[in-house]
Amino acid sequence: MSTDSTPSVGLVRVLLIEDDPAITFWIADTLKRLTKPVYQLDCAECIVPGLRDLKADGYDAVLLDLNLPAARGIEAIDYVRAAAPCTPIVVISGRDEDKAMHEHGMQVFLNKSDMIQDPFLLPASISSAIAMKSCIANAQAAERISQEASSVILDILGLTRKPVKT
Repeated sequence: MSTDSTPSVGLVRVLLIEDDPAITFWIADTLKRLTKPVYQLDCAECIVPGLRDLKADGYDAVLLDLNLPAARGIEAIDYVRAAAPCTPIVVISGRDEDKAMHEHGMQVFLNKSDMIQDPFLLPASISSAIAMKSCIANAQAAERISQEASSVILDILGLTRKPVKT
């Protein structure tokens, strides 16, 4: 899996976990027509095989339906997040109320009706999710480095707190 916001060699590996064959066909057909970047789409109809694929192969993004037979809503996001915490999630749903899932680990919400009306929303959402996840990872790394640097500077200046023995 690529760790920056532009997957290597123009290939974007995407895992689709979706139980509706018509939506799966539409997404596959839409992504197949694009040439820059090239999308490699793997599909799973259920959460369990999708999680198995996700753990076995590195993906640049996951397209996740929230209305799967064995996992619905937040539960589906939690399963994907646990299997691949660094992989961006694009939630695809026909229910607008699923937009509230942002705090549960998805990067982008994409309404299925909007996606079908405007096919450019699909690749834009995938790219946005990858870029957002990369920015979050970079910010977290910068925060860790900043904290470590501050600690070293305080140690050098002799300003670190020493535990008081009682």
